[in-house]
Amino acid sequence: MAGTVGRWRALAEFTGTMLLYILVLVVSLKAMPAIPDGAARHAAALAPMLPCLLMVWVILRQFRRLDEYLRLKMMEDIVVAAAVTALVTFTYGFLETLGWPTLSMFAVWPVMGTAWALRSILRGLLEARELRRG
Repeated sequence: MAGTVGRWRALAEFTGTMLLYILVLVVSLKAMPAIPDGAARHAAALAPMLPCLLMVWVILRQFRRLDEYLRLKMMEDIVVAAAVTALVTFTYGFLETLGWPTLSMFAVWPVMGTAWALRSILRGLLEARELRRG
């Protein structure tokens, strides 16, 4: 699926899964205090991961719709983001040995997502500059 229609469809699919995730997350967080310890409480805590699995499927579907050049660009951005995330988390891990506060694993995705977004934006700006020159 090419062009604007494909992009809007992918955005709609992603937005739908994100809204479902938010709904399940809110319900899960509100329900958990009333659920006694045990399997049901664990299931409620993990329930938001079900829409996340759907989100992964949506992302993979969109990735497969891309042409080879766009896939390569995206993979390069993801590799750079993963490397930056490894560098930041390892660095912080060493600082934790000095008494810095322990960070939750929830901190890893925002680091990677930010690195991925910044890399993608920087690439876009550099490519736009090259197009204006040439």
